[in-house]
Amino acid sequence: MLGECNYSSDTDAKAAGWSCVVAAAFNTVHQNSKRRTDAVPAALHTNLKKVDKNKFGAIGKVNAPSKLLRVGVDVDEVLGSFLSGLNTFIAEEYLQQHKESEYHVYDFMKIWRCSQAVVNDRVHAFFESEHFNRGISPIPGAHEALQNLSFYCHIVVVTSRQHVIRQPTLDWINQHYNGIF
Repeated sequence: MLGECNYSSDTDAKAAGWSCVVAAAFNTVHQNSKRRTDAVPAALHTNLKKVDKNKFGAIGKVNAPSKLLRVGVDVDEVLGSFLSGLNTFIAEEYLQQHKESEYHVYDFMKIWRCSQAVVNDRVHAFFESEHFNRGISPIPGAHEALQNLSFYCHIVVVTSRQHVIRQPTLDWINQHYNGIF
């Protein structure tokens, strides 16, 4: 059964169309998550109902990526728990305790109550730490959901990470999500 769609097999879900399949794949990612993510599957479900399936041919990996719908996936807080590692680093190195819920925006000056120069120094120190190199855990269930979704969509990584951590980011993605992107 695929997520909320209640089909007995992938074949039945494919026959029903992409909208349900993609929504089900995303629901699988966050089934056990505490984060509010129901808007993502709902948005995909709504938008994919408008896709002309005949235009894209048969559904599945047999299609060239250019024939499949592209879905962008962010790295931080979608593939990996960046804030958890950063927050632990800040607590240990600078003795500042913050809840992850305080990071509702990536404006660390407001959260850490310091200047932009101090924020830059701390973030770059984090990039060189073991908290960054080994402390970013994959989001539970993301790999499996993306694997399911990859049969129906061409998945690409979208991030605003700094160029200075490009190679470590690519290495991390290859280590935890090899073969998906």
